[in-house]
Amino acid sequence: MLIPDINRHPGEGWPMFWSAIDALDVGAIFSLPLKSGAATVGVVDLYRSTPGILTAADLEAGMTLAVAISDQALQFAAASASYTAEAEIAFAPAMRRETHQATGMIFTQLGVSMAEAFALLQARAFAEGRPIAEVALNVVQRKLDFRDPGEYPHPEVSNP
Repeated sequence: MLIPDINRHPGEGWPMFWSAIDALDVGAIFSLPLKSGAATVGVVDLYRSTPGILTAADLEAGMTLAVAISDQALQFAAASASYTAEAEIAFAPAMRRETHQATGMIFTQLGVSMAEAFALLQARAFAEGRPIAEVALNVVQRKLDFRDPGEYPHPEVSNP
């Protein structure tokens, strides 16, 4: 992704990203792929405060940097991917009873799949900057109903 002037970019595709980037002093964004063989395993993001294109030399230097760190990034990820109790604790909110109950309630309210219901629960928690367990508890306590879109409309679902 090469966006030499974010003020001229429509901001489609990643609404949370674009709303966050608007608050920063960023004029241009350049994302270069991290590759391992044919697979893209990540990106290197380059930001500049003023709009402007990357010169051919800048782009070549950025791609050289991306190639140089790809293998190191993969080795680091593999080394840090070992099982730890801390990693299990990080996923604990998604395993709580209230989270499962809330997912089922959203499933029933909206007529979506269980995976979509859980994704909507996660998205709501992310958008509100709250823990998923807290949002799930609000659903279970019937303080939050996903049939009432409020400021988070779900375009594929109409209210009954």
